Amino acid sequence: MLDEDILENLELINLSHDAIFIFDEYGKITYWNKGAENLYGWRSSEVIGKKATKILNTTFPKSFAKIKSILSKEKFWEGVLKHTTKNAREIFIKSRWTYIKSKNKRNILEINRDITETIESKLRLEKNEKKFRSMIENSSDVIIISDLNLKIKYVSPSVKKIFGYNPKKVIDLSVKDFVHPDDLSLLIKTHKGLVKNGIDITEEYKVRNSRGETRWIRAHSSNLLSDPNVEGIVTNFRDITNEKIYQQEIIDTQKELSAILKNVPVGVIVQNEDGDLVYVNKKAAEIAEYASVEEMMGAPRFDYIYKFEMRDEFDKKLSLNNLPGRVAIRTKKDVSVMLKFVSRKTKKVRWLIINSTITYQGQNNKPLLINMLQDVTEYKDADLRKNEFITMASHELKTPLTSLNVYMQFLLSNQKINNSKRGEYLLKAAGQVTKLQQLVSELLDQSTIQEGKLSLHLQETYIDFFINEIVNSFRETVRNFRFNIRGKTNSIVSIDKYRLEQVMANLLVNAVKYSNDRKEILVSLSKNKSFVLVSVRDFGIGVPQNEVKNIFKKYYRVIGKRENTFSGLGMGLYISEDIIKKHGGAISVKSTVGKGTKFTFTLPIV
Repeated sequence: MLDEDILENLELINLSHDAIFIFDEYGKITYWNKGAENLYGWRSSEVIGKKATKILNTTFPKSFAKIKSILSKEKFWEGVLKHTTKNAREIFIKSRWTYIKSKNKRNILEINRDITETIESKLRLEKNEKKFRSMIENSSDVIIISDLNLKIKYVSPSVKKIFGYNPKKVIDLSVKDFVHPDDLSLLIKTHKGLVKNGIDITEEYKVRNSRGETRWIRAHSSNLLSDPNVEGIVTNFRDITNEKIYQQEIIDTQKELSAILKNVPVGVIVQNEDGDLVYVNKKAAEIAEYASVEEMMGAPRFDYIYKFEMRDEFDKKLSLNNLPGRVAIRTKKDVSVMLKFVSRKTKKVRWLIINSTITYQGQNNKPLLINMLQDVTEYKDADLRKNEFITMASHELKTPLTSLNVYMQFLLSNQKINNSKRGEYLLKAAGQVTKLQQLVSELLDQSTIQEGKLSLHLQETYIDFFINEIVNSFRETVRNFRFNIRGKTNSIVSIDKYRLEQVMANLLVNAVKYSNDRKEILVSLSKNKSFVLVSVRDFGIGVPQNEVKNIFKKYYRVIGKRENTFSGLGMGLYISEDIIKKHGGAISVKSTVGKGTKFTFTLPIV
């Protein structure tokens, strides 16, 4: 507790704007004025009895023991402290200490004033001055002030570090003394233009350093001859030798890459760390929907990206910053992803596997981003068709089983049904069994082909007679169609009758399925020197030209409203192509939408 006479005086102290408090010999606060409450944020009731140094997190310029020693000797101490306020703000304090006595005990009176703004301003000024000196002395640029005749009046200290010249020995020499003879005429011409027009000029020159080595500089000159504070031409010289070397290395790299990657089937895009194109091959330009490499290289920056909407495998839209190249640059790690590219113009969809990797080139190890683009649209589409096939196969297998079950349940539950009706339902049930057998056979054939185990049991056969038998069989079962046969070969071929009948049946069934009201199928036979040619033509809906190339692919079905109304697994042509190839022949297709489709296969003549 403080004496009453001290407390009376402290009533006056409480009116002071300075932060004033008293602490005892143990450092515990015994008094805390309004100024302290305003400065630090704690009320008097919150701090009385607590250690001042602890609550204020005091940082001393010297040890507390030394300060107390000075205070004991001088009866007064003054210095700068750092305190922390209640809201955790660090502040600088101009602090004055003195002793006051209370009941024969010595307490310390501390008077504090916030000088944070003054200290921080001083520190900023010192930092800026130091930074400015450092910028001038350690700049990668050289600053020269020359007169009307290019005589050097001032040069920055950085000329020693960058070009090896002593700044003092350069004064009064001419700028022309340092320029390479090849560029001397360019310097003189530029200088005359600068003096005449007074407009700032930037030019590139070759110069020689103190060791006689040639360096490239970029010089930016300003005519300040009329400025009384300068009275000279101020030129900022920047060493761009490494930049020039890097540019040449890029040119050399482009030539090397171009020779290697010009015609590879994988798209290659090389970028610098800013995303600018350094190299593009023909395949990459094609993927990005440009007519040529030159068109892509000359397009606006990032045009090849903005042309597409990009999504990941989960159909999430990607931003520019999340593209594999940007991620590779940011993480310094190789990135490999599959992305969906949708052309904003044509709406064409491509699936690409993009492998992005960082490599380092040149003396400065500048990063280059190499993107390898593999177009996997065909494989992705095949995978989608495979999934559709599985769904479709399940449905196609379920349909005859359901029908068969219905017929059998009907027969079992109707014991009194007459023989004629019973025969009709048994015939329908048998038809569903046959259909089921055909579906299972197609599935088994597809599996056998995939494993490479499809075998043939060959025998020599008159092809004309064989084809006529199959067509006649169709005439009997599909009576509402006209089946016409043209031509003959009088040739013998070596075939597996079961497998070749499977091919013909598939082609004839498809011709019937996709015919229109004309209901006519034309089968043609012909030959050349080595092969028999058999063709099956319908006059129906036809196949779009862009779909023709995919028609023999596994799981492939032509997409369209009418096409999807027909049943089947869509495996027939895939199986048929393999059978014909196993016979040493080939199968092809020609089609026009609205006019029909013609399939032709060949077989070697014995």
